[in-house]
Amino acid sequence: MARFSSLDKIAMLRSATGDPATGDVPNAELAQHIWLAEMDIAEMYEFANLRDSEEIDTEAGVELYQMTATNVLKFLEPANNLTTGIPMDLRDADWYRNTGIFLGQQDPFYYWEEGLGADGRRQVQFCPKPGGVNTIRIPFIKVPTAPDHSEANFSDLPQGYDLQVINRATEISLELQSQRDEAKKQAELSSKSGLSARRSLPAAAYYKQRIVTFGQLLRRNRRR
Repeated sequence: MARFSSLDKIAMLRSATGDPATGDVPNAELAQHIWLAEMDIAEMYEFANLRDSEEIDTEAGVELYQMTATNVLKFLEPANNLTTGIPMDLRDADWYRNTGIFLGQQDPFYYWEEGLGADGRRQVQFCPKPGGVNTIRIPFIKVPTAPDHSEANFSDLPQGYDLQVINRATEISLELQSQRDEAKKQAELSSKSGLSARRSLPAAAYYKQRIVTFGQLLRRNRRR
């Protein structure tokens, strides 16, 4: 079975979403939807070829560290404290805030993602707060290579997942189209006077109640 290139996938996605005109939905936008789909599937299956790691050297009293890697999609467990030889469990930031755990300063054995650093890269926090130098290897899944919308390139995901990518990308495209339709409807309603607008509201019930921008959707899919 031949592999589908990025251009093949864009053509398939355009067909699956009703063949919208390129002026309405350009290839660059469809390529973004495919990329989102690939990230969803990469997070789900944690493919071996997308696994990577980075070593962080801690300092006494410092618990928060910004990753050097710019392509972190998802952190994995366990991290390995190479200094102590003890695996470190991946937790959730809310777990730490909810438990209120305080263990002083010692060799850490928990870690979690804690937002973005000043340079826009993902951060990890260690617990307990390091009492000295520890070399900790953080495993993660890399962001797949973005599909090219003008020249054919191929996904980092295994070939057998091409159709699953198209199915997920179709869901994303249709969801975003629904949001655009809703925004247009709301703009039309806001331009009408009181009674006319009230009479139009029942028809608007067809649309979703919440508008999610593409940027918000991207962040949501990356962090699920």
